[in-house]
Amino acid sequence: MVKAQQARNLKPLLIGVAIFVVLVAAILTAMLILSHRTGSDDTQVFVRRISSRNQVRVSGLSSLKTIAYTDFAFVVKFNGTVALADQENTLEIHMRSGDVWSDVLATVQVFAQEGTLRYVYHQFWDFSFPESNPSNELSITVEILDNARILVSSSSGNFPAASQIVLFLHWGENTGYVARVFTASSPS
Repeated sequence: MVKAQQARNLKPLLIGVAIFVVLVAAILTAMLILSHRTGSDDTQVFVRRISSRNQVRVSGLSSLKTIAYTDFAFVVKFNGTVALADQENTLEIHMRSGDVWSDVLATVQVFAQEGTLRYVYHQFWDFSFPESNPSNELSITVEILDNARILVSSSSGNFPAASQIVLFLHWGENTGYVARVFTASSPS
C-alpha cells in the first residue's frame, strides 16, 4: 500500500520532468534555428551603431542578441572579395566554401517584424520568421566598405524598435546566410 502511494506521488513528478525536458529541447532547437539557419564558411556579421561606431558581432550559433538602439547598420565581412553587381542590392562575391572557391551572386535583404527576444523565449511555439513574408522587407542601402566588407543600413536611417531584424544574404536556390538581432522596446 505504501509503495502504491509512493508510485502515485511519483507520477506527477515524472510528468513534470518530461514536460520540462521537452520544453528545454524545443527552446534550444528554436534558438539554434533562429540564430543561424544556413551560412558559408567564415562569413561574419556585425552590428555597428551609427552614432558611436561601436561594433558587436551578431553572427554565430550563440549570438541571439537584443540591442538597445535602432541607429545601426550591419557590417558583413566575407571570406573573399565582394563588389556591387548591376542589380540593386546585389553583390558579386568570390568566396570560399571549404576548399572550393566560386563566384556567387547574392541578393541582400533586411526584414523586420514586431516582437522581442523575450517574446520568442516565452512564446516560441507562436514564432514566425520575418524573412518568410515579403511584406516585412525593409528598404535598405548597401555600400562597399573595402574588398571584403559591406555596410547595410536602413534607408530611413533607423531600424524599428521592439522588433526582430533579419539580414538575409540570398545565394539562390533556397541557400543563403541569416543574421538576426532584436531591438529593445525603447531605444536609447
